[in-house]
Amino acid sequence: MKKAKSPPSPFHVGDRVRNDWGKYKTIGVIKEDLGNLGINGRRLFMVDFPMALDDSFTTMLSEDEIEKATPDMELVWPNDSRQTMEYLVHGGLISILNKNMSDGILHPRSWLYISPLGNIAHTSIPDRGMIGGQFVPYWALYGNKILASKRDEVATFLTSFRLIHEEAEKVMSKVGISRKGRDKS
Repeated sequence: MKKAKSPPSPFHVGDRVRNDWGKYKTIGVIKEDLGNLGINGRRLFMVDFPMALDDSFTTMLSEDEIEKATPDMELVWPNDSRQTMEYLVHGGLISILNKNMSDGILHPRSWLYISPLGNIAHTSIPDRGMIGGQFVPYWALYGNKILASKRDEVATFLTSFRLIHEEAEKVMSKVGISRKGRDKS
């Protein structure tokens, strides 16, 4: 006697899906279809959810715990640059610039994205990034301030995050410009 074949799933590897994450709804990507291994033959999937910075959380969810993500569910980049500027001024820019303070061999790139909780964050993972993607300026900090000799390079880098030149200058001014230190370029 043949076993009845289960109906095909509407979900496939690579699909963007949404799941309730506490009081939030967050979007992840199906990484693996595990098949009907769940209780009573429920179909299970491994779903990857991006977290802060370059981290992600992968969990097993059943077909009835996820829904297809539609474009209107996706987090969109704010039209107003104030949120971007606030993020960069309050630690984001220093954290990004610190990624290229070693020997300069890595040449990291950086993107900004909206985290699952709706906050702006940065990443070096291209698939997760929403804006940016430029190389992080090499050795642009002295302490927690921007080296004066790297000001133009950092300003150009900041415009990759959809800031106009005046906004980039304002961010750098609030972070601080160091006249001390030596230029490593």
